[in-house]
Amino acid sequence: MIFVYLIFYYLFLFFYGVHFLSIGNIEIKVLNADSFVSSINHLFFYLFGKSDITLRLPSFIASIISLILYYYISIKVLKNKKDVYMSVILFTLLPGFIISTILVNKSIYLILFTLLFVYLFLYKRFLSYIVLSLFVFLDYSFVALYFGLFFYALYKKQNLLIIYSLILFMLNANYFHYSIGGIPKGEFLNLLVVYFAIFSPLLFIYFLYSIYKYLIKNQKNILWFISFSAFFVSILLSFRQRIRIDDFAPYVVISSIFMVKTFLESYRVRLRVFRKPYKIIFILILSSVVLFDFVMFDNKFLYKFCEKPQKHLMYNFYNTKKIVSILKNKKIDKVFCEDKMLCKKLYFYGVTKGNKFFISNHKISDAEKISIYYQNMAVKTIYVSKVNTYKQ
Repeated sequence: MIFVYLIFYYLFLFFYGVHFLSIGNIEIKVLNADSFVSSINHLFFYLFGKSDITLRLPSFIASIISLILYYYISIKVLKNKKDVYMSVILFTLLPGFIISTILVNKSIYLILFTLLFVYLFLYKRFLSYIVLSLFVFLDYSFVALYFGLFFYALYKKQNLLIIYSLILFMLNANYFHYSIGGIPKGEFLNLLVVYFAIFSPLLFIYFLYSIYKYLIKNQKNILWFISFSAFFVSILLSFRQRIRIDDFAPYVVISSIFMVKTFLESYRVRLRVFRKPYKIIFILILSSVVLFDFVMFDNKFLYKFCEKPQKHLMYNFYNTKKIVSILKNKKIDKVFCEDKMLCKKLYFYGVTKGNKFFISNHKISDAEKISIYYQNMAVKTIYVSKVNTYKQ
């Protein structure tokens, strides 16, 4: 039954991403960057053409594989089938995992590669070390994984693994010129807010409790060391510099396995008459996660609470396809923009690059006004002028 649920759930995620989202500014930057994520997407564009489907398909496939790996890791850690199902459901409902699934970003691939390493570490340990070596030149954020593995090796007193993880750590940091510096900025509170959004507030609080609970226990596993190390390093660095959350969050979200394990262990050691508070906690935590998911999928109402539409958290993902449709209906082609990012998004959807029409975010004389509305509120307005009538 759970697999039927997961099939429909992932089909919904893919449908939502393709039909309701436009390509965003962050995704344009990812596609134009020199990275393995960009290479994967451009390969799909080459094979299947450029469209919303091929834009979001690689992340979707990566999330499916991640879930399969997560399932088999859960079997190894939790044993009980019902516990495994609970862990899988929680993982799929995590706001951070959903965002990684529907948007073009490196987080979903870091989750995939981390779960692949953990899976091989639990089932085929020798292969896990080979895979770990391949990550060195893939992305600089793997320093967090090597950092966690180093402390796991210290805890287990595995001298060869200590040396191996240190070598990989230094190779990765040196290859990508990873540096820590700058003037202290105090981004700690901002980082906490992001973690609240990734987990949902109540689940994040329980994550902190689970981290602490395992910290004082003598049964720490590789998952705990990876999650704790990434979280601890991100918090530590946030006191000095702004943190890219996608460098650390992928290693933290896999903690849902030991969160479930912690909860069920506390629940089952109590007599039935004393389990009611835990049932209430479970309902509250799960409700907060579902509520955050709902807001993520249906968040346009937040425009009403934004001082400016641009402050909306998903502003850049909603309007481009509507603008493209209006431009094509008005036979406006060969455009260039004052806002270069806007033009890159328009070009993705087939608007021709040229110098026949000029698009501006600011009002200009003799220009046609095009607005996108939500509940009678203009959330996006552009001005389109023929180049021969526009005076720069």
